[in-house]
Amino acid sequence: MEDDNSFKAYSKKFPICVSGKPDIIATKDNWGVVEDIKTGRRKNSHKMQVLLYMFLLPLASETQELCHQQIPHGRIVDPDNIWEIPTWEVNQKFKQHLQELLAIICSTKMPKLTPSIWECRYCKVPDNHCPVKTKNDDNFAA
Repeated sequence: MEDDNSFKAYSKKFPICVSGKPDIIATKDNWGVVEDIKTGRRKNSHKMQVLLYMFLLPLASETQELCHQQIPHGRIVDPDNIWEIPTWEVNQKFKQHLQELLAIICSTKMPKLTPSIWECRYCKVPDNHCPVKTKNDDNFAA
């Protein structure tokens, strides 16, 4: 059913709530799989999305019981393949990166600006109003 897989996970360390809605959560006995269906090309962000689902589903009150408080297996299904993501990929390194990202998002300090043509191509701030762009014109050389 629509929205049956929706969840919200609240951080104990940061003032933030992360929510999501995986396409499929399947369980049998004490084993679970979370699947996300993609129609386009495979992207690394798809894997990160499923890793977040895998990590957060056992923590969120809405899905805790469904996952038996265990990290489910992950799977990305695209038109060409099925991309398996084993539970062990939700490891300490992943958790550390997530914690660092949440710290940046929740900080009152601005993160270090690192302009590049790839990072700034959709930015709506005019060049003459961005001190980093105007000081680093070499970063935008074609």
